[in-house]
Amino acid sequence: MLIIKKDFNFDEFELSLNRARTEKCIRLPHKFKHIGFWGLEVAVIQLLVTWARSHESPEIKTYINDVDSESSRTDQLDYLGRRLFSIAGLYLTRKVLSAQGTEILKAEYAAHCSTVLKDMYHCDIYSPESVNKTYPKSRDKIAAQFICLHGSKHEFQAALYNGPSRKETIGRKEFGALIRSALAKNKNFAEYLDRDTTLLNGMANLMFELFQNTNDHAYDQLDGTSFVKNVRAILFKSHSDSLEHKDLSEMKSETNARFNDYLEHCTKLFAARPSKMHQFLELSIVDGGLGLAQKFTGKSLDELTDQEERRITAECFRDGVSSKGSQSRGEGLDEVWKALCELDGFIRIRTGRLCLYQTFHDKEPSDTRAFSNWSNSKLEHAEGTAVTIIIPCFF
Repeated sequence: MLIIKKDFNFDEFELSLNRARTEKCIRLPHKFKHIGFWGLEVAVIQLLVTWARSHESPEIKTYINDVDSESSRTDQLDYLGRRLFSIAGLYLTRKVLSAQGTEILKAEYAAHCSTVLKDMYHCDIYSPESVNKTYPKSRDKIAAQFICLHGSKHEFQAALYNGPSRKETIGRKEFGALIRSALAKNKNFAEYLDRDTTLLNGMANLMFELFQNTNDHAYDQLDGTSFVKNVRAILFKSHSDSLEHKDLSEMKSETNARFNDYLEHCTKLFAARPSKMHQFLELSIVDGGLGLAQKFTGKSLDELTDQEERRITAECFRDGVSSKGSQSRGEGLDEVWKALCELDGFIRIRTGRLCLYQTFHDKEPSDTRAFSNWSNSKLEHAEGTAVTIIIPCFF
């Protein structure tokens, strides 16, 4: 059994991938210690997709005991029912088990997911209250989340689509409205958006292009048939705290000097602000598709060297590049790069056998599309693509 610990992080993700392909039973914690860390939730979903695709009858074991009181059982299922990773897990698994191995009916589990799924499905993107309800118990009320489950009622969430079709996604203007609603209850963000539209327009472009990319490219396998089960999810949330209470030093990497330079750059700018707060916005998106290199070449990873995969993934962010058989003009991911340059952003991409990142505090839109390896170690193949973008908010 593969046990996912509550202090799960990106290092644990890489260590867990190989076992995910050999262990049909995975144990999810009652709660994650660092679920608020950058991009962690979409990393868990990508791990679950990789695990579920490797087994005919995947099983999830919980920490719910057969002798637990009804209230304790309800509390645990309520927590799991609010989180994207656990909704994805329920959709992907064949069975859900108690700590003792007793089967928990999926219908019971699903009942605890129904409230947040309904809030996503019926979300009014022009209503701050409606948007914030998609991410229950958000401390600072700056959050929104949506999950699309292939083949279900929730494949085309009404907040993201104008109709039940992949061709009817909402546009940049609507994504801008969604972001404005998510930020509306925070006075600092709301006032900043009224003064300067750069942040709103940049984030709206990022959200639109990334979602459009996964909507266009994450459905089909190499042979053209659709994945039997597929997950696409998008998460928008804030990270903020006092520099005295929690600085960015704990996020520093032992190997990535450029990432550490970026954290120091952000820390200096935040420290110069009267509030002495660090404030970031996170946009994360994950899908269970082929991954960037396979989709853009039409070749399996077995036909591509690691170097070819890396080059092709970087090329996806050049203007005019589109995937094999795509009707796109190839502008989407190029627009992501340009927007990140304007916003001093950070991006992390986990796709195929690659984990890449780039910081944009010293980048220009005309710069060569190049990424650094997050790890120098050889990585296992992960299903789909997970992208996390971080935008520092200096106001």
